[in-house]
Amino acid sequence: MDEPDTDHLITLAQWAERHGFSESYVLRQLPYINPDFPEPETTRTLRRYQRPDPIDDPPDHDPETPTTLTGFARIIGVSAHLVAQTRDKDPGLLPTPLPVTGRSTRGRLAHHYRLADLVHWWNNRPPITRGSVQVGLYDPDKLRPFEPRRNQPVELPGHDPDSEVTLGRFATLIGVNRSTVSQYKRKTPDALPDTIEGYRPDRLPPHTRAKFRLKDLLDWWNNRPGSVAGYRSRTGGTSSPRHAPSTDVD
Repeated sequence: MDEPDTDHLITLAQWAERHGFSESYVLRQLPYINPDFPEPETTRTLRRYQRPDPIDDPPDHDPETPTTLTGFARIIGVSAHLVAQTRDKDPGLLPTPLPVTGRSTRGRLAHHYRLADLVHWWNNRPPITRGSVQVGLYDPDKLRPFEPRRNQPVELPGHDPDSEVTLGRFATLIGVNRSTVSQYKRKTPDALPDTIEGYRPDRLPPHTRAKFRLKDLLDWWNNRPGSVAGYRSRTGGTSSPRHAPSTDVD
């Protein structure tokens, strides 16, 4: 029996990135607030990896210094067992050892390597497997009803585009509820512009009120992801997809 074609399927994380939603909102809220949200077509096992943190050249050590793997472990401050374990996972990645100059007390060859070569090997070792997780794969066509729906562009003639406004004041100017604007701080915080002082809205210093240039907020608002709740009216409100309003945006 032929395997089903899954090349066109995507994860919710991929779908969120494609449409400008935060991954947290799509994974933890959207499927639960919409009873008709589709089920995944199938699942895929993803392995979780932890990439190693690179190390700098050890201070007070000549990069040309010959050293054994045990000596290298001591220099970088890890256990000899961890270095040996990393070697055994893929011995072919080890650098070429220096010509043999002696033997260990146990009679086994004591391979020596250039310290710089071992640092490079250590920094480029394969990532560590940290378990696996099952993720759902969805049909993009079935997710289409939940894609963002955009409003008509908002214009504010007669207002200085360089004036400083808060999000609440901006909501008043464009004639929508404050919560309609502030919800995007939770849904897509990275899409908001910087404040007048150059801060990110979610990383303000204590006791600092976020103020923005009006033109920056207008540009953001007119290009934001739209509502997934359903149809949008001319006043900016939303309603359930199951109960469309009598007047829609042309």
